[in-house]
Amino acid sequence: MSGPVKEVSCPECGGCDFTGVQYGRGAGVNEPLHPCHVDGVSEWRCNGCGTRVGRWSGRVLAKDEHESPYDGEHGKDCPLRTPTPAQA
Repeated sequence: MSGPVKEVSCPECGGCDFTGVQYGRGAGVNEPLHPCHVDGVSEWRCNGCGTRVGRWSGRVLAKDEHESPYDGEHGKDCPLRTPTPAQA
């Protein structure tokens, strides 16, 4: 049995109307998957003001930022991935 539903509001405008965004493919079916693709929602976008909130981190995402899977490391081909010492 699940617990009560927790109402979440936008940290910027206080609105409660969100759209779930899944990082998938580009415009065409032959486009590669987003490097941080997972099945399901990756971020929540406020329909009132456009603020984006990461699914796992709960942080407001900057314009050029996206959520890393499970609030962990970015995908192998992701430009936001921090290189390991062996890759540097």
